[in-house]
Parts: sequence; C-alpha cells; structure tokens
Amino acid sequence: MSILALCSLSLLGVAARVNPVHAQLRVPLYVGVGQRYTTIQAAIDNATPEDTIFVYNGTYYERVNITKTVSLIGQNRDSTIIDGGSNGTVVASNASNTSIRGFTIRNAGSYIDRSSGIFINNSNGNSITDNKIVNNVHGIRLENSSNNFISGNFIESNLYYGIYNILLSSNNIISGNILESNLYGIYILLSSNNIISGNILESNQYGISIASASNGNVIYHNNFNNTIQALNSRELVNVWDYEGEGNHWSDYMGLDVNEDGIGDAPYSIGDYRDNYPLMGRFSDFNVAFQKQNFKMTVISNSTVSDFTFELGAETGNKILRYDAEGTNGTFGFSRVRIPKALMDEPYTVIAGEQVPSKLLSSSNSTYAYLYFTYNHTTQRITIFASETMRLYTDLLRAQLDLETNLNGLNTTYRSLLENYNKLLSNNTQLRQSYDDLNDSYQKLQEKNSQNVQNIQNLGYIFAAITAVFIVITAYLSKGARRPLSNAMATPANARPSARLAAESIDK
Repeated sequence: MSILALCSLSLLGVAARVNPVHAQLRVPLYVGVGQRYTTIQAAIDNATPEDTIFVYNGTYYERVNITKTVSLIGQNRDSTIIDGGSNGTVVASNASNTSIRGFTIRNAGSYIDRSSGIFINNSNGNSITDNKIVNNVHGIRLENSSNNFISGNFIESNLYYGIYNILLSSNNIISGNILESNLYGIYILLSSNNIISGNILESNQYGISIASASNGNVIYHNNFNNTIQALNSRELVNVWDYEGEGNHWSDYMGLDVNEDGIGDAPYSIGDYRDNYPLMGRFSDFNVAFQKQNFKMTVISNSTVSDFTFELGAETGNKILRYDAEGTNGTFGFSRVRIPKALMDEPYTVIAGEQVPSKLLSSSNSTYAYLYFTYNHTTQRITIFASETMRLYTDLLRAQLDLETNLNGLNTTYRSLLENYNKLLSNNTQLRQSYDDLNDSYQKLQEKNSQNVQNIQNLGYIFAAITAVFIVITAYLSKGARRPLSNAMATPANARPSARLAAESIDK
C-alpha cells in the first residue's frame, strides 16, 4: 500500500461518522460535577457502541478501561485531567475505532507492569489526538494494533518511551506530535510500514529508535534535536525521506549552495541516510477555504508562528501571512509549499519590503515550491497571489506564446523560401543540364544519321562491287565455255612455259 493511500485510509478511519438521515440523534453522555456521571468509567460502562462521552474540566483520579467503541472527548486538554495516581496504566483500550481527544493524562504506575498513559492493545483504527501525556513510564503504547492515528499530542517527561510502538503494530500514522524530555521519543519494535512525519523530537536522550524486524517505516518532515538523533539497526530497511524532502537535524553541517532549502549532502543514520535533509525546521498549517482543507508547509531557519490566510475583501487577492523570527544581523530563508488549488501563480513576497523569490524546479501542477530570503528580525512575511496579476500574467504568457509561434512561423517561412530558392537554382541547373544533354543527343543523332548514311553508301558500293564482280564472273564463265582450241591453241613448238600457261587457262 502506498503512503498516500495509507494516509487516506487512516484519515478516513478517524473522521467523524455521519449518521444516516433517518437515524436517531445520539445524545452525548456528560461527565463532571453536577452531571449524571461523575466518573469517566461509569459513563463508559453505561454507554452503547458509537456513543460520545464528553468530559468537563476537572481532575479525575481514576484508571479508565475502554471496552467498546466510543469517542472520549475532554473539554480542554490543559484542564481536563485524568490522573492514574501512579498505579498502573491510566487509559487502556482493547476496542477498535475509538477516539481519545482533549485530555491531560498523567501519573501512570511503575515500569514493572509497563504502565502507560494510554495503552492500545489488540485494537485497530483508533484516533488519539490533542492530548498532553506527561509523567508516565511510557506515554502512548501500541501493542499488536494497526491503522491507528496519533496526532497533535504533547508527550513530555515520560520515564522511558514517549511513543512505544511494538509487536506487529503496523500501518500507523504518527504525525504532528511534540515529544520532549523522554528517554526515547519514539521506539519501534517488531512493527513495519508506519509513517512518522511532522513531529518535533527535542531534548530526548534518543530521538527515534527502530529495532528488530521493523521494516518499511517512512520517517520524514520531523525536527530532531536530541542527544542521539536516531538509531536504525543495520539489517532493517527504512526510509528517511519522501518525495524530495527529509528531516531537519540540529547537528547537520551540510551546505545549500543551490538555495532550495534542502541540504546538498545526505545525513547519515548509521548505515542509512536521509538523502534530502532540511536546512530549516519544518512547519505545517491547515487552511480552510470554500469548504476545502489545504495544507501549507514551511521549511525555514526562522521560528515560524502565527500563520494566517485571508481573502482581500476588495481585490480578491489571496494572502498568506506568518511571523518569522531570528537573530538580528543574520539572514533567514523560507521554502513554502503552496497548493495551487488555493493560490496560483504569480506570487509576490513582502518581508518588510518586497523581496525576490524563485519558483523551484520541484513545483508541479499540484504544488508550487517558493524559495526566498530576508534579513532576520521579527519579520511578518506576506505572500499574496493577485487575481488581476494572474490574469495579466496569463495574457503576457499568451502574448509570448503567440510571439513564439509567430517567430516559429517566420523561421519556417524563411526555411521554406530558402528551400524554394534552392529548388529554383537546382531547377535552372537541371534545365541547363537537360539542354546540354539534349544538344549532345541531337549531335549524337546527327552523327548517328551520318553514320547510317555512310553505312548505306558503303552498302550501295558493296552491292555495286558485288554486282560488277558477279557480272565479270558471269562474263568470264561464258567466255571460258567457248572453243579455245583454235584461238588459244599453243603451237607444238611453243615453249613449255607458254604451253603450260595455255593449259592452265584451258582448265
């Protein structure tokens, strides 16, 4: 299963349930002073599956055991406190699809019984969000539990593990939590394919440790500042970055020569590495606009706070603002990911004054990645996208496209004209060659005719000679048949030579 699909399934699993139109409206069970239930456990025991239990502010000294699918909601996480009295696990659940939100959960028991602030056992599809979990042996412990969503919790000063994810607890999302001053911020054992992103891990002895048959875990967009940042056993294969962005490591010493907010050299985690370490801390913010939720992300070496989004009442401009605080006399940078469905190009950036910004090559049809620098003071960063400017830019782009097409047509025309001229020149040459060849042919014809005439004349001469020869031959043949004894008789007393000649003639 892909990371995005896993995120989608997990978020769907923890989304608020919508009852059918004709279903009976469920009334929450209320817990607190003057309410029907004065203890959380009593409300759980009397609840039916899918009930909501709302707990008012106060300190509840009890250990809670969730055995059915319910939503357990505190009025305020700083003021709605469940205190275990240092006696075992504070909140335990073996029911699936439950929700625990809005509590301070503290003072679990000893390490011997593995006491935890929250213990999820053999349970799937749960949501643990927006709680303070402090002063326990373990903060949150998942055991043989998958597809859970743990987000937005403050987990501090737990004796061993902030989040203890063990024994086939896979496909969980651990996101947006602050884990401080624990022995281990996050510990993963015998569990795979978990997503760990957007967490702050500070002042822990170990930021994150992954051990023993835990593969395919993805760790990115986290901020690490711990004694030992991360441990990854050599035989395990886990991923420490995602889609071109990794984690921020407080001890990273690499450079960012190309100025895109990503370190040029990887960060080593034993035999593994984060290929895209962040040059600044990671922050993310949700923006609700026109019934949609958009996530903005900022990577910055400034302390980023007070993030707001607004729509210009008269101009219709979409405006992002946030504070960026840093040491005077130094330079700050921000790498901002902007959903284009919320704000499209072009962007103008103001940090005291307008500052240059560049659109990074990692931008795509979904997100724009904007990078800019500024002088470090307490700056109010403003990024706005003007609809008028966008239309103007679109017109400019259209004009540039037309000019480009026109230039292309001109180039094609010139090329065709050049080829035409070449063809004309070649045609002239061919015509001349043809005329020369025709002249040669005519001359050859004339010569051939003369040769034929000469041959005919020779034939006539040969025929005449032949005729004469025949006539002479015939004539001589007739003469030879006449008596020659008298005319050509040779006297007996003629000389022998004359006689022989006469005999020869006679023969």
